[in-house]
Amino acid sequence: MKRLLVWLGGILLISNVLADTIILKNGDKVQGTIISENDAQVVVEHRRAGGSIVTHDTVAKSNIRNIERDTPEQKQEQLTYEALQRHKLDPNQEYTKTQYASGINAFNDFLIAYPGSKFADEVTSKRDAWTSEQSYVERGQVKLNNQWMTASEKQTALVAYALNSLKLKLADLRKKHDATAKSINDTETAIQQDQFTASNPPTKFHDSYVMPHGPDRWHPQGWNETVPGYSFTDTEASQNAGARVIDNRRQLDKLQAQLSSLEAEIDSVNQRLPQAEAQYKATLSQSHQPTVSPKM
Repeated sequence: MKRLLVWLGGILLISNVLADTIILKNGDKVQGTIISENDAQVVVEHRRAGGSIVTHDTVAKSNIRNIERDTPEQKQEQLTYEALQRHKLDPNQEYTKTQYASGINAFNDFLIAYPGSKFADEVTSKRDAWTSEQSYVERGQVKLNNQWMTASEKQTALVAYALNSLKLKLADLRKKHDATAKSINDTETAIQQDQFTASNPPTKFHDSYVMPHGPDRWHPQGWNETVPGYSFTDTEASQNAGARVIDNRRQLDKLQAQLSSLEAEIDSVNQRLPQAEAQYKATLSQSHQPTVSPKM
């Protein structure tokens, strides 16, 4: 992705990140890694999300006041830091001993190689979090929703969550079912009304109108005679009603298909609920734990 930065200002400024810094004449800064340069422009590469997202910007040299370049060592530090971003803890799942050791070693290697890095505090904090998790796993604990518990407690919580999810889904399906049924009823009523209008065009009444001069043509001087009120058939209203009938019938077909689908889903959930409730009761009985309703 390329874009000129004549008007972008400093929106690409990334705090606390080592990179080449391009200072524009308007005072804004662009940070990234300069990957190419000629007399007319500089191309800057940006890496985000641990290097998984890479973008490029083209900066016109006529807009540049100064360029502050990182040393090769600083650029290597940046790449090493970005590589650490792949080590992330899972809020709902603990890791194996090997995985914890791999992450902790990676953080330690960075701190040894770059003890004075501006990323040192962040990396230290992440290493400590991994070390803490490792101690929970060594004590036989498991993880769910960033909370540590026994395996039986987690099983109970997961079963409770599955049961609650089914109940919420059933309530939502019933709400949609009722709304769809009402829409079907309203649409059927509208069709009946429009069918009647199409078959029995309404009559409009005007208080008066003016006859043109002569029985067969308009007089060049305009109207010249006023006649008492009269009525006429509103064919346009009849035609519009007929068109609405066609549209509403199409909508009715869609609504009826949705209703059938919702009814099938409701039947499926109703069939699964007794099994989920029985599993939950069995899990509670085995673990002797109080009722759990985790927020996932």
